[in-house]
Amino acid sequence: MTGKEIVNLIHALEKKGMTAEEIIEIIKYVETADPKDPSNN
Repeated sequence: MTGKEIVNLIHALEKKGMTAEEIIEIIKYVETADPKDPSNN
């Protein structure tokens, strides 16, 4: 994700009532999860 995409995602999720901590956890998962690893599913 680009920086701009991350900022747009943060704004959208904040409008839905998510906390900063929840948003950060989602971003960490998206950026670090290996789609080939079956434990991620």
